[in-house]
Amino acid sequence: MQDGNGLVDGLVAEAGDHAERRALEDDQRALVSELEVPTYELPRLAGGVDLGGLYELATALREQGMA
Repeated sequence: MQDGNGLVDGLVAEAGDHAERRALEDDQRALVSELEVPTYELPRLAGGVDLGGLYELATALREQGMA
């Protein structure tokens, strides 16, 4: 079991990693938007991909005008 300081340090490191990933995603989205081609955002499927998840992804694409 971690003491309070170890837990906080771990959470701070995880938050930093998350911020870095988000910055990279934003940079990539900016690059793709310059291509002027259609793009689509899909939700994360917390439970993994199953038949219900595929329907959820299909609905998201349809709502964004893909089909």
